[in-house]
Amino acid sequence: MGLLSLAIWTPIVFGVLLLAVGRDEHSRAVRWIALIGAVIGLLVTLPLYDGFKLGTAAMQFVEKTTWIERFNVHYHLGVDGLSFWFVPLTAFITVIVVIASWESITERVNQYMGAFLILSGLMIGVFCAIDGMLFYVFFEATLIPMYLIIGIWGGPNKIYAAFKFFLYTLLGSLLMLVASSLYELNPTTQKPSDTLTLANLRDAFTNSSVVWVMLRTTLLALSVTVICFLIAMPVSFFVAKIAWRGARRGLIVAMLMPLWAGYLVKGYAWRAMVAPAGGRFAADGKGGGGFLDSTFGWTPGYGRAAIVITLVYFWLPYMVLPIYAGIQRLSPSLLDAAGDLGAKPFRTFRSVMLPLLLPAVAAGSIFTFSLTLGDYIVPQLVNNGKEKFMFGTLINTTLGAPNQPLAAAYTLWPLLIVVLYLLAMKRVGAFENL
Repeated sequence: MGLLSLAIWTPIVFGVLLLAVGRDEHSRAVRWIALIGAVIGLLVTLPLYDGFKLGTAAMQFVEKTTWIERFNVHYHLGVDGLSFWFVPLTAFITVIVVIASWESITERVNQYMGAFLILSGLMIGVFCAIDGMLFYVFFEATLIPMYLIIGIWGGPNKIYAAFKFFLYTLLGSLLMLVASSLYELNPTTQKPSDTLTLANLRDAFTNSSVVWVMLRTTLLALSVTVICFLIAMPVSFFVAKIAWRGARRGLIVAMLMPLWAGYLVKGYAWRAMVAPAGGRFAADGKGGGGFLDSTFGWTPGYGRAAIVITLVYFWLPYMVLPIYAGIQRLSPSLLDAAGDLGAKPFRTFRSVMLPLLLPAVAAGSIFTFSLTLGDYIVPQLVNNGKEKFMFGTLINTTLGAPNQPLAAAYTLWPLLIVVLYLLAMKRVGAFENL
């Protein structure tokens, strides 16, 4: 591993370690581990100073490894006379941050220290990345720990500040995508040329087939979100208010267990479960299809119904958690008072519970909606890949063509929709429940 990779991944490894095993009751040990990780992260940058050669504009300490060969993307690192100084400076500031927050951070110490160490490594990656896609990944990844640091340990207006930070940095990402979409594809090399064109943006926003796929994907994302809500609400209410208190934690863990399995493992499991014995949407008798066909004699088969069912299974836990937390915060006296006043169960739910739980529902919907909107693997697994039913599949196919400028133009669609959705959810208080 090269020096630049060590500078990037050393603080990230220590940060992940703190997130995995750190506890508030061991906050002193967490602080010392964070300091040790920050100091080691600084020490591994010092050899860069001795090895840096003056008098040349060439990139130094270059590391290059193929990352995604299909798209000509490389793990390509290097520094010049300008970016070189930002590497040890970032590592040095990380040590200062850990020391400065030694006593001021008293809650979730492991999460704070871990987030800062991970942020430090990602920032060094931003300064060292030569490959455009690698730079984009590092830059976007820095938003996650930074958003959490602002939103959890910020000042009185921390939620507002975190949301604004997210929007402004997302705007920068949108501008990068717009810039990437302006390049014309060289028909000979199948790579972006130096010629600028508006044809890609025009095709992305005026082509009726593209607009229809995006509309269909948005409707499916909304459908998955609604189904997750309809399932999560009664389940969460049962666990929070009806189930035996000693069993509640076990029930929540059971509902979260699907998150422990790998994405592809779950995808292929559902592909096997919905496999039809004959036909595309219905099984012809028992024994020849997957689990549903052989057990119940019917299966939705590969198609749109299977996509919806699979995505609901994937993202349901993200809806259950915030709703369960919201119901737990509901005072039992409110439900008792509604019953004493003669309100029927549905009236109590509609007039008392739902208005109070709306921020929690909105928080869960952010995950279910955005994750469904960007999914492109499930539609290929349980749809046999025969139909570009989801917009993510269209983008993936365009990237594989390869036509990166057109794919960048297509990507603007889901990003704009997610931004509008986030703005709508902010109005109902979703970010206070994340």
